Amino acid sequence: MQHAICNEKLPLTQAQRGLWMTQFIAPSGSNLNIAEAIHLQGSLHIPAFISALQQTQVEAETLRTRILHTPEGPIYEICPDARVACPVIDCLGAQDPESSALTWMQTRLRAPLDLAKDELWQNALLRVGDTHWIWFHCCHHAVLDGFAGGLIAARVALLYTAYLKGIEVPYSTFLPLATLYKQEEAYRASERYLVDKAY
Repeated sequence: MQHAICNEKLPLTQAQRGLWMTQFIAPSGSNLNIAEAIHLQGSLHIPAFISALQQTQVEAETLRTRILHTPEGPIYEICPDARVACPVIDCLGAQDPESSALTWMQTRLRAPLDLAKDELWQNALLRVGDTHWIWFHCCHHAVLDGFAGGLIAARVALLYTAYLKGIEVPYSTFLPLATLYKQEEAYRASERYLVDKAY
């Protein structure tokens, strides 16, 4: 699935540029995808869960970006209205549902992503028991790291709980991507950067 029309454009940070370049110099068959498989026990309200994914993507700009190669170098493009795709994979018919789910997730994790065209944050719900589900979410490392992935998972859980209980949705603390770039610019203009560089 391709992104919707994108508007805002930002340069990558130094660390992100490094990960972007690694994509091209890594050995054949390599990829920089990271993923998490979260086991959910009990009944699952799928529309509410997908709504929580959608709202999280609205709040966290990094989840609705793509990276374009331009003459000036790689840039982020932020999509204002990207939609979350979350297929539901029923593994109950397999002889070993959890093993079948693991194979599906490993295949997805190893699949290369086109940074300019593909959805860089991908989700799926895999059913492995009557009341046992696995939420799989996968992203390219240039737009998400392990720490941020934990924040994303926590936010989805908060939103899902709020939707089910009919309570007010907690305020989002995700900052715009432009803030990250401005922070790096300020650091590079600081005395601390010169000290760190000399070290």
